[in-house]
Amino acid sequence: MNHFKKIVTVIKLHEKDLERFMEVIKLFEVVFEMEPFPIPASAHLQKLLGKSDFFVFAAIIENKLLTFTNSPSIPIIKDRESEQN
Repeated sequence: MNHFKKIVTVIKLHEKDLERFMEVIKLFEVVFEMEPFPIPASAHLQKLLGKSDFFVFAAIIENKLLTFTNSPSIPIIKDRESEQN
């Protein structure tokens, strides 16, 4: 019996990972049926990745994007909490 082992690597995307972030957005577009989704400007995406309260994690297998998770709602939650105080 042949067993194939593939290694999945989970990485946190940073400003330098613009191409990978664009892959994440394209996958998001397909998964959530948001086609066609206009991809924001590269400078805007890099700015998001550089923020301390914005996280995007990507699972990579054989240099291909497998899945992702992110935290875009964290700044919104912080803003709403400060409005209530």
